[in-house]
Amino acid sequence: MYKNSHGFTLLELTISIGIFMMIGGMVMVNFRAGQYSDELQAGAKAVENAVREAQAAAIGGQEVCNTVPKSAPLGGFGLNISADNSIALWFGDCNYNDAPPADNNYKYNLSTTDVVVQNIDLGSNVIIFEKKKDNNVSAGILDLIFTSGSEVSKIDGFDGGTVNGANSVTVTLKHRKTLKTKTVKINLLSGQVFIE
Repeated sequence: MYKNSHGFTLLELTISIGIFMMIGGMVMVNFRAGQYSDELQAGAKAVENAVREAQAAAIGGQEVCNTVPKSAPLGGFGLNISADNSIALWFGDCNYNDAPPADNNYKYNLSTTDVVVQNIDLGSNVIIFEKKKDNNVSAGILDLIFTSGSEVSKIDGFDGGTVNGANSVTVTLKHRKTLKTKTVKINLLSGQVFIE
């Protein structure tokens, strides 16, 4: 007797479905890895953009201080960066005072008239892992200031390139899930900012 088969056996269907599921699983793993990489790159780009915006605001004399009339911060614009944090602050140093006793520390001070211009949110999975002045790890909070009166940036109150200052600042971001890192480097003498 002649057997005419027009379909697939149960075994063939099971093998085909198993192959499709393995391919789908590999695609999902690669998709997640790409998503995490994009989150880290976006965090680094947010820091880079904040540095450039602070530089531009200092050069342009953006008026943010709560004075009448509004004025540009005499202490310049800066970033307040602390490790293990997913938010950095872009602020105006409105508390600057060069009259005796001088309070021109070029640092962010929450309890004064310094103005937070923007919170730089790095995303829920990206944190600031490490901050360096030149090649030395900086503990605590790091304040990076750009002033309109000087070509040299200030780091924690000191001019970049001086004995107490630094020539560069490096901010390393880390993804919480993959533990991969991305570095933003700021040259304090030239003002260049780039992601490594």
